[in-house]
Amino acid sequence: MPIFFKRQRPKFWPGRAAIGTIYIFASVLLALTAQAQGPEADSLAPREAIESVRSPLKAALYSAALPGLGQAYNRKYWKVPLVYGLLAANAYALRQTDRLYQSYTDDYLDLLEGTYQGRYSQAQVESIRSDLRKQRENWAILLFGLYALGVMDAAADAFLADFDVSDGLSFQLSPPAVGRLLQGQSGPGWGFSVSWRF
Repeated sequence: MPIFFKRQRPKFWPGRAAIGTIYIFASVLLALTAQAQGPEADSLAPREAIESVRSPLKAALYSAALPGLGQAYNRKYWKVPLVYGLLAANAYALRQTDRLYQSYTDDYLDLLEGTYQGRYSQAQVESIRSDLRKQRENWAILLFGLYALGVMDAAADAFLADFDVSDGLSFQLSPPAVGRLLQGQSGPGWGFSVSWRF
């Protein structure tokens, strides 16, 4: 049996680097969802004249039935490879961790029978096996989370399909030119003012 560990860690360690990569891809996916949807609706048209052509419920159900189908329903075809890439990378890491866990489970059973020929003690094999089980469970939770993120992305994208993103909308933070009258002092003071224009 090949030895997978140096300093009690496997050569394939799907930990921090893979989680960081998946986190970056998920962040990019969410950030790109929030960008402008294009001139699909006239901001000056009456609200009744703007019809939502996509149903959030339908998009969520499509994405739950088959990952990526909700994004295709929303006509965001560029998101489909991202969804499948994230799910495939996570499934690969889950499968590799499971294989290592099964290998060390076999070694543990051989240790209990007295037929183990490896270089690790029983305590080391138990520790490695326990760590791999925890990693496997974390990968399974992350896989479910990415699946749920795909469903939520499809629903949110369909919900915001007719959202008005024209230049007439703005949000400004500015310091007001107000005295410090509340404190009993005169002169300019510091504060924030929020202005909404519709």
